[in-house]
Amino acid sequence: MSHVRDGVRASAPVAGERLGGSLAVPCALAAIGFWSTNAVVAKYALVELSVPQVQALQFAGATFALWLFGFGLPRKRVTWPAPRALALGALGLVGTMVFQYVAFAVGPIATVNLIAYSWPLLTALIVAAVGVAYRPLRLVITSAAGFVGVGLLIGGDAALLQGGGSLGGYAAAFASAICMAVYTVLIGRYSVSASSLLLAAALIGLIGTSAWWLLTGAGVPSVPYILLGLYLGIGPMGVGYLLWSLALRRGAAGSISTLGYATPVLSTVLLYISGEAVTWGAVVGGLIIIVCCVLVGTGKLEQRSDVKPA
Repeated sequence: MSHVRDGVRASAPVAGERLGGSLAVPCALAAIGFWSTNAVVAKYALVELSVPQVQALQFAGATFALWLFGFGLPRKRVTWPAPRALALGALGLVGTMVFQYVAFAVGPIATVNLIAYSWPLLTALIVAAVGVAYRPLRLVITSAAGFVGVGLLIGGDAALLQGGGSLGGYAAAFASAICMAVYTVLIGRYSVSASSLLLAAALIGLIGTSAWWLLTGAGVPSVPYILLGLYLGIGPMGVGYLLWSLALRRGAAGSISTLGYATPVLSTVLLYISGEAVTWGAVVGGLIIIVCCVLVGTGKLEQRSDVKPA
């Protein structure tokens, strides 16, 4: 999944925040478990569902989960974010997810899944480019090394090298990574409740993808595929995000965040078990991406103290 989880200044706690800090790691691992199923469940859902169908179902499930656990159970009042923050939240959640699922539908899913997870490398480049990072040269070098891994992933597509393949899938995966990177860099400028922001963004996604579904004229899918689509929203996008938020608030954010890079590893393993072809070039390229993302994450990506955001 979804990956919208970093950089939000949360002023309202999610359900269960008062639980002890000893639950931080279990909650993080549970979230990673949900996220790791995103690609493999999407693989089966897209057998019958179109991209707008699976996305509408996913946003429906996510809206329900985010409302229930963020506001419904504690009976909290929803405070809607300011328009600019809402637009950025929609870019981070809706843009990331829609482009990711377009990539899943038209590209080799194991490869585009790893490319979509290269967003920390883009985040590092953006932060270094605007001159507000510690050790910008280190970030640039690490990110460049990570994109060598991306090149290995794409270069391993024999069909693409022969003039075929799915260039659109790779482009959509990069677009997904760009949306998440821009969201991560800019969201720190806003003081906004994480639960409110994601709930509002999920509603925007639900309305937009439902309209897209209607415009395509696609009918109602069978019940098993409806359940798959709803799971993708309730599990990876909804409950996964909320568990991750709880883990970050109750544990050491740096060490917890590093755990998140287990997601592309586990998701690729699940895809391989499901019968998806994974080449050695893809394995090496994916490992390079993940290692470089970890190095970027453990480096000081935050702004220098002498630079204030606009």
